[in-house]
Amino acid sequence: MITLLSGQGTHPEFHFIKENFSEQFDNDINKLEQNIFDCVCGYHHGDDLESIFHKIQIWGGITGRNIYVRQNFSWSSIAPKYQNLVDACLNINDLSEESIVRLYDAFVRFNEVKNIGVSFITKHIHFWTYVNLKQDAFPIFDKVMSVNLLHKKVNFRNLKAYWRDMITKSKEENVNLMSLERQLFNTFQL
Repeated sequence: MITLLSGQGTHPEFHFIKENFSEQFDNDINKLEQNIFDCVCGYHHGDDLESIFHKIQIWGGITGRNIYVRQNFSWSSIAPKYQNLVDACLNINDLSEESIVRLYDAFVRFNEVKNIGVSFITKHIHFWTYVNLKQDAFPIFDKVMSVNLLHKKVNFRNLKAYWRDMITKSKEENVNLMSLERQLFNTFQL
């Protein structure tokens, strides 16, 4: 993934990545994921967000490179918007309708950043809502989930309905959102 991140504009400096990124996490996506959870849970307002942003992009897969290769990427140009998204996520303490609306509004504001897309913004939301919601962190909304659950292409206009449906189903099945999302995603990938 790191080798795919170069493109136009200023190349991001991955100062948080050791010389060999795959060795840093033993080439294990689960170790990277745990590192991200540790980073977001240890975050204090004012801490640098850039390394967390890049790690989530890397964790999310190959299309995470789009923000780097399809525009003149500059962390400083997205940092204030990302800070606002993070702050909104950290102010979510439950799965209420009010929380859905507040997160959706934060999503829409961050969606102004070009070439990141619904899937990757919701990956960031997922990790940051984990801080307060733990296993009920808001689920990721990507092509796999949209096509298989909503029978529609990924569109941010369907995001609130997706979150509502996932929350309802998790309560009906008495399973946390992270487990529900993972089970569905894995089922659809077979």
